[in-house]
Amino acid sequence: MKKKIILSLLLIGIIISKSSSFKDSVKLIKENKFEQAQIILEELYKKSPEDVYILNNLGVVFLEKNQYNKAERFFNKALDIKKDFKSAFMNLGILYYYREDWYTLIKHSFSGIDLFPEERNIIDLIISYSYYRVREFKKAKDVFNKVESEKLKNNQIELYKHLKNKLRLITE
Repeated sequence: MKKKIILSLLLIGIIISKSSSFKDSVKLIKENKFEQAQIILEELYKKSPEDVYILNNLGVVFLEKNQYNKAERFFNKALDIKKDFKSAFMNLGILYYYREDWYTLIKHSFSGIDLFPEERNIIDLIISYSYYRVREFKKAKDVFNKVESEKLKNNQIELYKHLKNKLRLITE
């Protein structure tokens, strides 16, 4: 019985330590201290290579350090484990945006429609913008017309207005 209690306490200690370290890494990321966050996250990754939150945050660190291939690997690992992990999915989309890999972003965004129906409006806006960037203006306008502007928030509204103006000029 004593062994079980000691083992349970050790396990709780490991979980609390991991949680505290993870929180520290998140704080460091928010402070743009990516090297320090990376060190913590890599140690956590060695202990928990299937933890989608660790994988996602490692991806964020590499994304912020412009190491896109490494970031992509970590986001994809997280998504392989948890297909509907919205944070990793969105971060992977941001990576394609940073790379200006518009066709991949379009394909990626379409795959999110079924996974995240509640995000359909912003996904359509991203798809429309991506079509605009590759000069497929008819497709851009067709998808753009599905966007419900009143449901957009913050910077989404700015993108909507920008794209609306661009498409209006092109298609008139």
